[in-house]
Amino acid sequence: FLYQCQENLFAPLQMNETGWLLEEGLDTMHIAMPYQWTGSTYSPYGHYGFSDYPAGSLRTSVDQLAHFLLCYMNGGTYQGQQVLQSSTVDMILSPQIPNIDPDMGLIWFSGQAVGTTWWGHNGGMAGTRTIMYFTPEYDCGHIILSNGESDVGPLGFILYDYATDSIETHCLP
Repeated sequence: FLYQCQENLFAPLQMNETGWLLEEGLDTMHIAMPYQWTGSTYSPYGHYGFSDYPAGSLRTSVDQLAHFLLCYMNGGTYQGQQVLQSSTVDMILSPQIPNIDPDMGLIWFSGQAVGTTWWGHNGGMAGTRTIMYFTPEYDCGHIILSNGESDVGPLGFILYDYATDSIETHCLP
């Protein structure tokens, strides 16, 4: 699985400092330290991992994760290269069991905000919180990677509002 991700996703998406495991040659000097709030100070967890990949523990930068998001936003294409089949992206971004959970695709889930639909995924482990969402209607996305344990969801919606306001003001006719 690790080889498949490196060969078929990370390499074509130019995610050259991305991996599931520290032992994949990742430079810990380029990886944010996860922290916990003890009530009076922040305490580092240290770099750790779990054997639950690909459910968690992906280490990457916001810039490299943006390549991944752009690939989805462009129907599986990144910089003119077809990385994923557009039918695969469509399937991932479609409700899989609509009678039970109409907002759940494959890994990605959808929601409504400011009158439009967004798709994305969030995550969190000890000392980390992450969100990655995009809105097909506005062709707009955002990513937040945090090395703390505070809820980053509200910040995501603030960024979404700012981005869509900017698009409506500056980009749309």
